[in-house]
Amino acid sequence: MADITVDRMGIPPATVRARDEPAPYATTVQRADEVGKFRAARTPGFVEKGVWSVPVVGRPGIERRFAMSSGGVAVEMFEQYLVAEGRALIMASPEEVRDLAQTLQYLPAYLPAVNSFESRFAISVPAGWVVTERVTLRRNGTNHTVIAQCTSLPSQIGPDAWRRQLIEEIVTGSLTPRSSPTSPARS
Repeated sequence: MADITVDRMGIPPATVRARDEPAPYATTVQRADEVGKFRAARTPGFVEKGVWSVPVVGRPGIERRFAMSSGGVAVEMFEQYLVAEGRALIMASPEEVRDLAQTLQYLPAYLPAVNSFESRFAISVPAGWVVTERVTLRRNGTNHTVIAQCTSLPSQIGPDAWRRQLIEEIVTGSLTPRSSPTSPARS
């Protein structure tokens, strides 16, 4: 599995998330239905606005629009789904940063699929946003997992700010495995 998270560190914060994972479902509709049920059950203040067929990274996909509550404030969101070539792509973002989210690209594989895996995402990143890419490898039939993560910080965010963010994630219980940051952002 590979995912990319693009975070605006300012006020208000915003996050664009995309995930590429194996697709044990036959269709995009099945994946959209599964995620929709999960969202409805677990997302605070979830209100579905509608589901439409739309292009997703240039291919026929599905988009769900919904509202959710974040910090007591309603946030208009959209989530897009695509199942193709044995992979499922899911991308979610606040409507407010749709223009950024729509720059997401899903690149052709460079490495042979038989014995390798790579992150295939590319996105245009504005100044002041933090990008985190993660590839998760899980051995079939076990819980053995290896996670490789790269966080690219903008030049104005140094290691001290990164450490403060980690401490906040520990305190709030939202910590995810990661390594030290790279700075400035890689090209």
